[in-house]
Amino acid sequence: MHGRQHTPRYASRPTTLTMYARAPLGARSPRRARPRARRAGSGLARALLRAVGVMAVLVLLGGGAYALVRSLHQSPEYEVRHVEVEGVSLLTPDEVIKSAGLEEGKPILSYDISKARRDLVSDPMIRDATITRRLPNTIVVRVVERAPLAQLDLNGTRFLVDRAGFLLTQAGAQETLPLIEGVYVKTEEPKSGMQIHDEKLDAGLLVVRLCGESPVLTEIGIRSVNVRNLGNVRLYPKPGPRVADNAVVYLGEGDFGQRLARLTEALEHAPGKRLVQADLSQGRLPPFRFQ
Repeated sequence: MHGRQHTPRYASRPTTLTMYARAPLGARSPRRARPRARRAGSGLARALLRAVGVMAVLVLLGGGAYALVRSLHQSPEYEVRHVEVEGVSLLTPDEVIKSAGLEEGKPILSYDISKARRDLVSDPMIRDATITRRLPNTIVVRVVERAPLAQLDLNGTRFLVDRAGFLLTQAGAQETLPLIEGVYVKTEEPKSGMQIHDEKLDAGLLVVRLCGESPVLTEIGIRSVNVRNLGNVRLYPKPGPRVADNAVVYLGEGDFGQRLARLTEALEHAPGKRLVQADLSQGRLPPFRFQ
């Protein structure tokens, strides 16, 4: 009894060890290579199918868009029936339509809007323009014309002129804008659309602009500016309750803003009197004469 040795129950079962051969480092198991290859192949196929599907959709959409545009080009409903012109006073609507190359009866989508705008802006009488389509059959042209600032007596002909020196139309007999006199340029026969580059004209335009910024001088009105002698530019206000007939203002050369400010101040401080003469050219005192 004492010499009997206890044997565990699990010891009665033989232990079996199975040895697996280990693959060298870096080698892939052949059992795992085949499933990966299959997955890669199936993913590539799905990608190709998706690409083919997208291309098919794009082809269908492109074909549909082309068919739609073609139908619009051929539809009488989308032909130009109306051309609306806005912002013209010096030009006529027909002149604007002709300059832009717009014609009724053509497909509205066939017009090159950018080219039509470039053609319009190339007209010296037009400072800016916009052209838009209003489907189904209307084109709207908005024009910004050059605004006349004064009249210009140029080589014996009176024109309306803008602040940049562009000749607009010839001035009418009833025109009330200030007249710039004393400008003569050696050029071909002056005509609308020409831009005049001349220091005398620049001086006259500057005086007119400055007078327009003064409420007092705007109320009185400017009859003319004579720039024949740039050493002593002369200003002629319009006769009225505050200005005598044939009154003249000698502005001298340059510093027009400061000298016109002195003229404005003198007129404000002379209520009930009429200006006869102002000599601001040499700083003489007293420079003003009233009656």
